[in-house]
Amino acid sequence: MSGALSERVFVHKLKRVGFSDVEVIERNAFSLSQAALYPLFTGEVIQLMRDLIPEERHDELAVSVIVTANNPE
Repeated sequence: MSGALSERVFVHKLKRVGFSDVEVIERNAFSLSQAALYPLFTGEVIQLMRDLIPEERHDELAVSVIVTANNPE
């Protein structure tokens, strides 16, 4: 699965659709420098992000999570 959800909401949704023992086993920060490597983020967008996002947040714009869970079926 992918998408832009908070970790709490993501785990809640997994539980709500029937998964059990949902556990986040790994978290990985996604930085502004990493975003610049993707064609989705043009030079103009990266510059806008540098200007608008506080510098202390540049190393952790987002966090990806790896989750384990059991499917009862």
